Amino acid sequence: MRLKRSPKEIIEETNPKFEYGYMRYPGEELQNVTLPNPKRHEVNFDAKKYVEIKNRKDYKHSFLSYHNHPRWRLPLTLWNVGASPSSGDINCFFDEPKEKSMYIFQRDSKTGEVEGFYVLRKPKKFGKKKEPQLMTYSQMFDNHVRRYISPKRATELLAEQYGLKHRFVPAKGYKMNWRGIFVKDKPSKIEQKITER
Repeated sequence: MRLKRSPKEIIEETNPKFEYGYMRYPGEELQNVTLPNPKRHEVNFDAKKYVEIKNRKDYKHSFLSYHNHPRWRLPLTLWNVGASPSSGDINCFFDEPKEKSMYIFQRDSKTGEVEGFYVLRKPKKFGKKKEPQLMTYSQMFDNHVRRYISPKRATELLAEQYGLKHRFVPAKGYKMNWRGIFVKDKPSKIEQKITER
């Protein structure tokens, strides 16, 4: 009997330069729902497979979605958001009532290593009432591109506004910087001096 693979193991099997989408129901392995020609800056979903999994008759509960963001070794740009969701990610998450949680894995675009992930969960009564919109996520996301706000802060504001549960989880040996991007957790110069004594 084959052991069930972790989401991290499955995600690290794919080409790190592209985004891939996955779905799963609790207790099951991830299922890849990406077309054979993946894209660099968005998931090229296999709509037929996505709908088949979503509408499975043997499982009527909510499903979990997963995808990855390649971390490009570039300066501050639209495509360097780490594991923070894009405005497109958020719109899809809000529009799908059966999608309970969304996981976004940040991967090194060269090595393919998972450096951390972000998880966003809807409350039980999500969508039952109209929450006041102080600023749409698209506006917040656009603002970070203009350097007015970081992706991390935009995500925090979104969670507060809609009552969502969310968490950034760095992989071992990584930490999150002020922008919400996972980076190597290197000891400071003072810490290095202490350990060298």
